[in-house]
Amino acid sequence: MIDRLDPGTANKHRLAELLAELEVELDNVDALDDVGRARMCAVQAEIARALERRDPEAPDVLAGLADPVQRSIDEFEKTHPRLTFTLGRILDTLNKIGV
Repeated sequence: MIDRLDPGTANKHRLAELLAELEVELDNVDALDDVGRARMCAVQAEIARALERRDPEAPDVLAGLADPVQRSIDEFEKTHPRLTFTLGRILDTLNKIGV
């Protein structure tokens, strides 16, 4: 029998995977100014804090994540397409959770 994760656990795992991908993308981005890098690090930290919480799908934990992720997408979509692709997948996962 295949073990299936409940949707909440699956979403938490998906966010963790995407956070790791975002970290790799940030490590590989050459032309990101200090302000942009600081913004991305702040988004990373917010996602990491949400994942560390006991119930990462509680509305109060995730409610603040969608806006900073969307702002980052808007800011970097023309200059850093790979970064924004990963951010878009994070936003999609947040939308699936209902944020």
